[in-house]
Amino acid sequence: PRLISRRRGETEYSIRALPLGGYVRMAGMLGLPGEADAGERNFYRAAKWKRFVVMFAGIGFNLVLAFGLLVVYFATPAASVAAAIGPAHDAGFQDGDTVVSINGKPIDASSPENTGRSLAIAVTDAQGAPMHVVLSSSTGVQRSVDITPALVISNPRVDNPSCDAGKLAEGDTYVTAINGHPVGTGTPEQLIGVGGHIDGIGLPNGICERIEVRNAAVPPLGDVIDANWRLGIDLGHPGDSLGTAVVNSGAAVVGFIPSTYAGIRDVFTTKDSGGLLGANGLQGPVAIAQQAGQTAEQGWLAAVVFIAIISLNLGYLNLLPIPFLDGGKILFVIIEAVRGKRLSPQREASIYAAGLAFIILLIVIVSIANFVNR
Repeated sequence: PRLISRRRGETEYSIRALPLGGYVRMAGMLGLPGEADAGERNFYRAAKWKRFVVMFAGIGFNLVLAFGLLVVYFATPAASVAAAIGPAHDAGFQDGDTVVSINGKPIDASSPENTGRSLAIAVTDAQGAPMHVVLSSSTGVQRSVDITPALVISNPRVDNPSCDAGKLAEGDTYVTAINGHPVGTGTPEQLIGVGGHIDGIGLPNGICERIEVRNAAVPPLGDVIDANWRLGIDLGHPGDSLGTAVVNSGAAVVGFIPSTYAGIRDVFTTKDSGGLLGANGLQGPVAIAQQAGQTAEQGWLAAVVFIAIISLNLGYLNLLPIPFLDGGKILFVIIEAVRGKRLSPQREASIYAAGLAFIILLIVIVSIANFVNR
């Protein structure tokens, strides 16, 4: 139902009661009897390439919005932050500190990517042994600290939705003991092997504030469960130049394509993913709103990145050939081009209606599943 409606020229603008998304309905959109008739200007009398461009416009704007937001992110300086739990925090790392050198080897600070890469290499090479780290404060004052990296298990699958200490947490777990013994030095594969039992502190992704993990079984490390050495630092960056930020943003938008569809594939093909409606599956409007609130607490820059990711998801998922989505409408234009004629307007409208019903039903089911999985 309309809440507010105003007509300007030939176009009527309205705000509806249910905020399920925006849409544009042009005259002669389906070619059905009773539709607004613009004569030769009816939508389905336009050239196929023009209809294709119009249907792609919404997707395109999602990508343009994400691109612009990511330019802001890459161009904005951000200070380094120590994780609430981790070796850096325990060693007195202050927000805004930068890592100058590790064990006498300088850290490459020429770009955020090089800084992160060289820091990761230094921590990995230490294999859990104490490291002599030189830090520089935001005012340029240097000091030295000794930091012992922590072994962290990363679990993208939700094994512990109830926050039970007897299971591996979803998210990151800082390991304090392996099979009842203190964590030693070596590669994560050598220490954990093909599976073991750990004690640690779990920092789940929005499910529980933290978990005291005790004697939790760890599946063999592989494509799903990963482990590495960390200092517990979220690296900041000085902010890219505008040109570099534009390049990095474009690369991020393009790079998001394979990760989006790979994520969909993994939900169906990964054995322990929980499936489409599992805790690692689709997120409905309520779950997204909750994540938005949690992200906003981390500051405006984190919110900018979150909105960009949501926009990219919307854009790329809208390309799926599901009736009623833009990708489904684009598919009909392609079918028309191949057949030399379009489907009957009535049949096409019925397919769109079925697609819309499927999407609404999916939103309801996913929202219920999100609530159950919490």
